[in-house]
Amino acid sequence: MIGVPAGTSGSAHSAGNGSSTTSGSGTSSNPYRRARPCSCAAIVHQGGIGTTLSALHAGLPQLVLPTGDDNFINAEALVKRGVGLSAAPSEVNGALFARLLGDRTLTVAADEVRKEMAATDSPAQAVERLVRLAR
Repeated sequence: MIGVPAGTSGSAHSAGNGSSTTSGSGTSSNPYRRARPCSCAAIVHQGGIGTTLSALHAGLPQLVLPTGDDNFINAEALVKRGVGLSAAPSEVNGALFARLLGDRTLTVAADEVRKEMAATDSPAQAVERLVRLAR
């Protein structure tokens, strides 16, 4: 994962697992949690479900460069929901990054999904509800 800086003053830091995030103060044990607060404007990644959901949770537009497995399915879902773009690595260019960073509809849709996810019960809350229903 690569965090795309919101401004020109951000710097990319290795997350220790081959991915990068943008941070003003260094790396974190969980780079995805820090992605939004530390000034990222968008995320570029391969389309794995963990990074996809973490970026959605952070409310970040995404550029997915799918490589296999579920990556293509996840990329298609992001494009369909309007929170991201998808391209082959050979198609990446300045215009694509300009769209990722400048298309306000991507940012608005990503923030909508972030709010939807925040309003959803946590797994612990869902289990509590199921236990109550089973009694």
